[in-house]
Amino acid sequence: MSRKVVHITESQLKRLIEKVIEEQAVSNTDGNFHMGQSYRQEVPGSKASGKAAQQAVANAAAEVARAGKQVLIKIGNITIKVITYGAAVIWLIGKGVYKLTAAIANSLVKLISATGKVVVNTATALDTMAIKTLTSVGIAVEKGAKWVGQQLNSLKDSTISVAKWLIGAMKQFGAKVWAKVLAGAAAIAGVGQQLGSWLQSQWTSIQKEIGVAWDQAKSWASGALKSAGQAISKAASNVKQGVANVANTVAGAAGKAAGWLQGFLSELFNRFVSFKGDDMISILSEARQYNGKAIVL
Repeated sequence: MSRKVVHITESQLKRLIEKVIEEQAVSNTDGNFHMGQSYRQEVPGSKASGKAAQQAVANAAAEVARAGKQVLIKIGNITIKVITYGAAVIWLIGKGVYKLTAAIANSLVKLISATGKVVVNTATALDTMAIKTLTSVGIAVEKGAKWVGQQLNSLKDSTISVAKWLIGAMKQFGAKVWAKVLAGAAAIAGVGQQLGSWLQSQWTSIQKEIGVAWDQAKSWASGALKSAGQAISKAASNVKQGVANVANTVAGAAGKAAGWLQGFLSELFNRFVSFKGDDMISILSEARQYNGKAIVL
């Protein structure tokens, strides 16, 4: 008895994938997909073949969900989703999907977390919305985890544009917070070199309010980063255990001796160098230490 072959057009397959993803719900504890209502829109051909195709897509989506990790970061009134998938670091901002260079992404997360103005949640498997967002930009989730990893790694690098957007988002917290982020970014390897002129142009808009020239602010930031590294090394500070005494002590002394901005930068970089992780998920886990702990001098 010959087997019946069912042919599906590309548009029909896309609709099938979208329908399956809409019916999925990802558990935040184990990342497993659970089937929702039965599939009601039949693809031309046998009903059994349609269900088999649906199940294959569901299995592939579940595999992709388990292969990645996501963390929500709230920056005031903005929420972004950071995804790690193998070697790829992907940020979901609105409906956009952006690949970042891991080293710079790590530095940016440490920088904004050190301000105490962002809130970092715990890591989970990829949820339904993440899968849908990836699918909406052409990531073929139905082909499974390995293929998705290859696609994500092949995305165009968006590090510079996302870095500018992220630093710009910190402006909502006021000129003083934004000033320390701008100056702090200038001192960080990789970030400062690539964004130097842009950072300076942003500083121009607040220089009168801050009362400090850009070159002076950069010099303070570089000095604060160097001093913080030396202080943390001597004290063996470990942010994972919640030890922030070194940061507070050094920042307080600097604040009294050299003014609010230098004090801000001292504590900012003592927090920055306290991070021990060298991958995005570890850094985000440590960043929860500073949730809501803004620098006040």
